Amino acid sequence: MVIPSIRFQTFISVLIIFLSLNTMDANDLNLSVMRDPKTIKEKVNKGFNVNTKRNEDGYTLLHYAAELGNVDLAKFLITKGADLNVPMKDGNTPLATAISFSKTEIIRLLLEQGVDPNYALGESSYKRTHFHFFMTKVRKFDPTLFQLFLEKGANLESKDSFSETPLLTIASSEFKFIDHAKVLLDAGANIDAQTKFGVTSLMNAVFSKNFVLVEELIRRGANLELETSEGNTALLAMINMGNYHSDKPKLFQILLDAKANVNHQNREGNSALHLSVIGDSLEILSILTKQNVDSSFKNSKGITALEQAIINENWSATKLLLTIEKDIDGLDSYGSTKLHSAILNEKYELIQLLLDAGANPQKKDKWGKTAIEFAERQNNPKVLKLLLKE
Repeated sequence: MVIPSIRFQTFISVLIIFLSLNTMDANDLNLSVMRDPKTIKEKVNKGFNVNTKRNEDGYTLLHYAAELGNVDLAKFLITKGADLNVPMKDGNTPLATAISFSKTEIIRLLLEQGVDPNYALGESSYKRTHFHFFMTKVRKFDPTLFQLFLEKGANLESKDSFSETPLLTIASSEFKFIDHAKVLLDAGANIDAQTKFGVTSLMNAVFSKNFVLVEELIRRGANLELETSEGNTALLAMINMGNYHSDKPKLFQILLDAKANVNHQNREGNSALHLSVIGDSLEILSILTKQNVDSSFKNSKGITALEQAIINENWSATKLLLTIEKDIDGLDSYGSTKLHSAILNEKYELIQLLLDAGANPQKKDKWGKTAIEFAERQNNPKVLKLLLKE
């Protein structure tokens, strides 16, 4: 008997589906035909390899159960011999998947089943351990899970591909993980751990403008004088943050109130004054001029902060620094006073600023010439008018 064409096509379609369900490629996980947990169980009970991976990414059934948060399915797969810690091609494990999707009970199950909290994930997860990944990924803190990680031997000081510990990473987060940071510190995390560039948790908290964490770290005794590879302390490093942060002066004041050293010099010999001038951070410079700061320090180029401001023709910074200049009439390496140099270079605004700050036009240079005599020799009536206050 001939089967009508339309019935024959239907029969073939059903047959194909049936065969795909029962004779799936043992080397490829095709979830499109077995998404339902009940179907998965049936297939596994009929001999389907529980550890079969999806060819494109290495995803397994246990990854799927972790993503769903289906504890019953996960337990079933485990009893059938599922690899607990199998990584996908990007290095993510079932536990990392559960963490990514905030599947608390799966996280708990896998840890209790013996998954290593210190297993390092792949490059896409910055080679962070399960514990590090958990601390920086799960926003709603769960103290019982944290304690379970510790009980299973989680390393508080593991470092990722940025050479950051969990505390360092948390301190740099824009999500203000205060509870996460506190429990890490309570558990004994090194408050002064540094990256390979010397960055500390305090610095990261400052950079992320996390006021609460900055104050918490200071209260717990964070070392304010640790240096980056460039020799900058937290106080100096934050000056380079840029001037578009409205909170910058407040953070700076917190560090000052904690007795951060305002006279520290970095590898290039630059002090906070120098960096404020270089970065045109006038608010910070104004705060510094009210501190017990030494304006005579020279950097590796032999330049003071005031001289740097003059070189940059930053007259606002120059005006501020002149308020704390103790040697306004001193001679430079060329034997000239600042006033003589300003006259030579016809820097009229600087001349006025120096005079307003108390520079003496009668002070002689190395060759015995006063500023007035020098101006007369230069035949510059405009300068003479300024010097003689006419």
